[in-house]
Amino acid sequence: MAMASSALSLTWKWRRPAPDFVQNGQKFLQRHSSNFKSGAQSKNQRPGFGSDFLRVTVRHSIRPSANTRLPQRLRVFTTVAQGENGAKNGVGVSKGDQLLRCISYDAEVSILTLVATDVVREAQRRHQTSPTASAALGRALMGTLLVGAMKGNDESVQVTFLGQGPLGQMTTVYRDNMVKGFVVNPDCETALKSDGKLDVGSAVGTGILTVVRNNANWAQPYSGTVPIYSGEVAEDIAHYLADSEQINVALGVGVSLSKSTAVQFAGGFLVQVLPFCSDETLAKLEENILKMPPLSDSSDVMTAKKISELLLEGIGIGDYDDLPEPKFGPCTVEELKPRMVRAVASLGKQDVEEILAEQGHVEVKCEFCAEVVRFGEADLQHILQPSSQ
Repeated sequence: MAMASSALSLTWKWRRPAPDFVQNGQKFLQRHSSNFKSGAQSKNQRPGFGSDFLRVTVRHSIRPSANTRLPQRLRVFTTVAQGENGAKNGVGVSKGDQLLRCISYDAEVSILTLVATDVVREAQRRHQTSPTASAALGRALMGTLLVGAMKGNDESVQVTFLGQGPLGQMTTVYRDNMVKGFVVNPDCETALKSDGKLDVGSAVGTGILTVVRNNANWAQPYSGTVPIYSGEVAEDIAHYLADSEQINVALGVGVSLSKSTAVQFAGGFLVQVLPFCSDETLAKLEENILKMPPLSDSSDVMTAKKISELLLEGIGIGDYDDLPEPKFGPCTVEELKPRMVRAVASLGKQDVEEILAEQGHVEVKCEFCAEVVRFGEADLQHILQPSSQ
């Protein structure tokens, strides 16, 4: 029997739009109209993730003394990095992930639908997560992807769950259709719910949810913090959008695991009601959302377009735009190395020399990617050489 994990939140509070709300809705259509049908995509180069999105671990066998100065984001370990063999049994060949933006026929509803099976599989493979941790991290990755896609490619989004449950901190980051993340306790397991589904809410626990959004054109990032509503991830993100940013959405995400606990399917949706939506359309939309089968029960043949059709049944599908395929990352060594070297440099010359003398290299791990890079003495010469006054 396959295990399932699904979360749904419907948080909008409907009211008749004021004229300025209608104007904002028209601006929304103008902003996106060039992308619909034409499939136009941004030609801007993808910017690298900021240093605040990188967490690294220097691994060596020296126990820190009382006066050892380790940066806050570095921890010392004596173990070797885990292998990267992910479970593959019982999983079909993926047809590729999909992200689709759709406007209803009468331009009353905007929908983002997502299939992110490969993204969640890659996260499970890299972090060797348990079934519950896979479901929780998968939901967070998809929720962050949907929020980031809603905001646009010029923004980066970081979502952090600081829950008191056994899962520990869970952080995901998005930029330009790429997302990655980690959980502090990837081995976390909880008892199944009475309906046989994974209990993500208990794994996350109570605590706070923080969302940080940034744009190169902003003077400073925008940050919002709210209490964790349920720990089910989708509900928490939807309540954050409603409470902190006054954006009412319906958000659903689901992860299906095979008998071998490998990711079989992962998908989600984010629905925004535009300000000039009629009462009849809103009622039909709510009906469609509530009667949708759980995404966690979907098979690998489910597509983003099919999810859109289910949501807009009886409403009508208008223009749509196939967005670039979402990916897990960026995680290439070339992108990680410069920041890893800066993290090693922050240890100080004496500590680096001690690690090299003991082990012959310094090993750094990115917590988001679980990517491990070894630096030898030759790679760190600029750190070891005395500074010129």
